[in-house]
Amino acid sequence: MRVENWPKTDNYYQFYGLPQVFDIDTKNLKTLFLEKSRLFHPDFFGNDLAGQAKAIEITAFNNKAFKVLNNPIERIKYLIQINLAEENDNAQLPQDFLMEMLDLNEQIDEFTHDNKEAGLKEKIESDININ
Repeated sequence: MRVENWPKTDNYYQFYGLPQVFDIDTKNLKTLFLEKSRLFHPDFFGNDLAGQAKAIEITAFNNKAFKVLNNPIERIKYLIQINLAEENDNAQLPQDFLMEMLDLNEQIDEFTHDNKEAGLKEKIESDININ
């Protein structure tokens, strides 16, 4: 197998082509694991050191993916982990909130570096406490 055709994912479900659900067919999972084990076995790459190194990396990933997805407790932990990661990737703060924080940071910076304006401290405290 050519190196550019090798799997490019760090998601166990995608690696096996499975839907990202808790209830999976463990017999099918074992079949997929064995297929990947044969496909990426390092011995098939003879003198190709780069191919052999990549095969070792994919074999380790295959072993870990199977171990996690085959164990219901580890599988649920993994599902929670990847769903939280996806949720965090999609999280965005509202633009008006970001602008307000930028304005407050500028006021605080002015206060700490140039405390000549009378009442600046009170204005900043008022802005923070109102919101």
